[in-house]
Amino acid sequence: MNEAERKAMEDALQRKRRSEDFEQSLGRSFRQAKLDFDAYIRVVSEIRERAKQDKVPLEEAASSLLPSAQEDQEGKDGQ
Repeated sequence: MNEAERKAMEDALQRKRRSEDFEQSLGRSFRQAKLDFDAYIRVVSEIRERAKQDKVPLEEAASSLLPSAQEDQEGKDGQ
């Protein structure tokens, strides 16, 4: 996942509307960032795989894929 895709994913998490699901929010963020549909599909697939693996909602899986969440997790693992 490149930096633009990460930023779009972070934006989707922050700006998700109450009445929409995360994938709609992510799609809107990708369109606003002028990212293509193939990138959206690739990122959504990665998020879905993580959600299934960890048995968590898509939002939580997406958060865990962001660098800041990975750094936090590494800090917990090292303690």
